[in-house]
Amino acid sequence: MSSNLLPDIDQYLESIDNNLPISVSNLIEIIESISANTGLKKETSEIILRLFFQEIRNCLLNKQVVSIRKLGSFLISSPVITKNSKKIFPKFKAKKSLIRNINEK
Repeated sequence: MSSNLLPDIDQYLESIDNNLPISVSNLIEIIESISANTGLKKETSEIILRLFFQEIRNCLLNKQVVSIRKLGSFLISSPVITKNSKKIFPKFKAKKSLIRNINEK
């Protein structure tokens, strides 16, 4: 694997299980919305949504920023180093236009 990966991530990426649960508030509503707006079966919509979140996670683990136009960017914040460990936190930075649209409603 690439040397630019986050520490101790190589083993994780090699053992990834694409059936890992994704915990998202209102997941069912999002799946139903995707299905209704695309005509895809709910099962297919769920697979697509799960893969979407897994790809974001994998990109972050590979030190990549994931930018979604008109929404924002997912990135890894600066690591927090304690006496015994180094903790890395994912972060979402919303686009100004998204924040403006939310505040207008």
